[in-house]
Amino acid sequence: SSPEHIEFPDPDYSREFNPGALSILSFGENDLPRATYFGDSVRKTRKVMCVKLDNLDLPPIGLIKVDVEGAEELVVRGAVKTLVRNRFPPILFEVWEADWYREQKQSLVQCLEDFGYDVTIAGEFGIAQHESRAGRCSFRFDEATQSFVFS
Repeated sequence: SSPEHIEFPDPDYSREFNPGALSILSFGENDLPRATYFGDSVRKTRKVMCVKLDNLDLPPIGLIKVDVEGAEELVVRGAVKTLVRNRFPPILFEVWEADWYREQKQSLVQCLEDFGYDVTIAGEFGIAQHESRAGRCSFRFDEATQSFVFS
């Protein structure tokens, strides 16, 4: 399929903010990064191309890291052929703990489980490992650094 184009706020990188925390999705009143950074009066946007991972000519993949500010399920659903072709590599992803994000988080976990992944969530991070892979990653969650430690 052809790439989709969306209008996305055009960040002002000179301001003190994390433009990487902006999402292509709108979370209404919970869309704090967009509201904080752009305010109600800023309307400048840029047309951005969205491409599915399945539409990219990627070399073999052994691990996928997804940090797309709430659009993780969209990435997974746009990578089905890529996942199959690469024998379902482990997926590291970010999920928010906020109450208002609970349904999206549950939907993402269910999506991954429907594809045969076992999902572990620790804080705002997750790892999905496919049931068919013999060499699974060994890991623990380090509370002090809030990160997965692999062994």
